[in-house]
Amino acid sequence: LLKYVKTVKVVPIYGGQSIDRQIKILKFGVQIVIATPGRLIDHINRGTLNLENVKMVVLDEADEMLDYGFLPDIKAILANVTGKHQTLLFSATMSKAVSDVAKQFQNDPVRIMLGNSNQPTETVRQSYLTTAEQHKSGAVRSLLKQEQPRLALIFCNTRRRVKYLQKQLSEQGVPVSCLHGDLSQSQRNEIMATFRNGKTSVLVATDVAARGIDVNNIDLVINYNI
Repeated sequence: LLKYVKTVKVVPIYGGQSIDRQIKILKFGVQIVIATPGRLIDHINRGTLNLENVKMVVLDEADEMLDYGFLPDIKAILANVTGKHQTLLFSATMSKAVSDVAKQFQNDPVRIMLGNSNQPTETVRQSYLTTAEQHKSGAVRSLLKQEQPRLALIFCNTRRRVKYLQKQLSEQGVPVSCLHGDLSQSQRNEIMATFRNGKTSVLVATDVAARGIDVNNIDLVINYNI
C-alpha cells in the first residue's frame, strides 16, 4: 500500500525469506514492520529488532491468530513494546481470547463495529449440500462439472485434507493446485500465479494459508469443512 510513498520504509518479515536480507534492511532503519509472530520473535532474540520506540502495534486477524495457538508469541512480542504506544486489534469475531488480550494489553479500549454482522454479500448465491464424508470429494467433482467455474476456491481445515482432495480431483483430470503451510513463499507465489492466470482453475487451500488471497473472477467457493 505504501509502495510509491518514498518517505516511508516498510519491511515484511516472515519465515519463507532469508533472515540475513531482513537484518540488512532493518539496519538501514524502517518505519513499519509487518511480520509473522515466529520470525518477529527470532529477530527480537537476535537483537536485530528493538521494539522500545514503537508507537503503534496492530494485531491483524486477532481471532485467527489466537485460534491457531499464537497467544504465547503475541504476549511475548507485546511485552517487548515498552514505550508509550497505541494497540489496535482487528478481528472478524470478538472471542473470549481476543477480549482477554484486549484487557491485558489495552487501557480503556474503544470497540468499533463495522458492517452488519453475518450479512451475506448480495452478489453471492449461497447454498449447502449435506453428504457423508466418503462422498464429499465426489460431490465436489459433481459441483465443478455442473457449475463450470472459470476459477474455483475450495477451503479445507487441515493440510492433510487439502492434499487428499487435490489428489482425488487431479486423478479425475481436474486442473488443480493446493496451498498449505508446508510450502515456501516462492512455491506459494508460483501456485498463486498459475491460479490467477487460469492455468489451474481450481485451488484447494487451508483456511489459514488462504488468508489474504486477492484474486478476481472467482465464480465458485466451496467450504469443504465447516
